[in-house]
Amino acid sequence: MKGNKTLIALLCAVCVLLALIAFFLPDRNGLALSYAAMSLSGVVGILCVTGMIRYLLRGGE
Repeated sequence: MKGNKTLIALLCAVCVLLALIAFFLPDRNGLALSYAAMSLSGVVGILCVTGMIRYLLRGGE
């Protein structure tokens, strides 16, 4: 589980960085970066939900 926490934190940082860069690039490059940021946020959400389900199924160990 500790590996997942590190992975989630790293992906969140990359997602925020991509979103900030995309905000300041109003052309097609910014659009591509915003799509990448949205995809990364979806991956982070999936990792968080699967982690919560695993935690609940194990009984909160």
